[in-house]
Amino acid sequence: MHERPIWQFVIGIFLISGLVSGLVSGALASGIDGSVWLTAITAGLSSGVTMAVALGGALYVWARAAGFRKIPAPRQSAEITYEGDVSSARDAAVRALSVLQARSIVIAGTEQIRIAASTRMTWKSFGERIEIIVARIDDRRSSVRVATRPVRSLTVIDYGKGLENVRKFSEALLGGANPRI
Repeated sequence: MHERPIWQFVIGIFLISGLVSGLVSGALASGIDGSVWLTAITAGLSSGVTMAVALGGALYVWARAAGFRKIPAPRQSAEITYEGDVSSARDAAVRALSVLQARSIVIAGTEQIRIAASTRMTWKSFGERIEIIVARIDDRRSSVRVATRPVRSLTVIDYGKGLENVRKFSEALLGGANPRI
């Protein structure tokens, strides 16, 4: 699991909200007067600090309630050993994507199979891009690597959606891997 300390997210929120609003406010006020420009930048930076503290505090409360010591990063990946050949691993991976309600599934390759899919927007994120690579380990085992990342590249937090996608995919993939009856 890829994690980041909470302070990194707080700084990210400040940089995105405070600096951008400060620079925009300063640029809009720059034609008026030099002292107004400085006031506009100060107001923008103050709003950035306020947003960072408010959102950072809410993020901290959410992370602790969800059982995380750190915040799960939006980009997540895992490598899974599948008990089966490459074609059965590919079929199981496509079935496992249905658990994520993935759409736009594209499959390419023969030796090393690439599967690309995406998920819809939820309250946690604008959607995710999922990439799966299936490769042969030996005649009876295959390697399945799943990676998920947000559709919007500037996403700072996804409230654990990427980690949830990787976990659900892994459980669905392994659940169908030669189950013992």
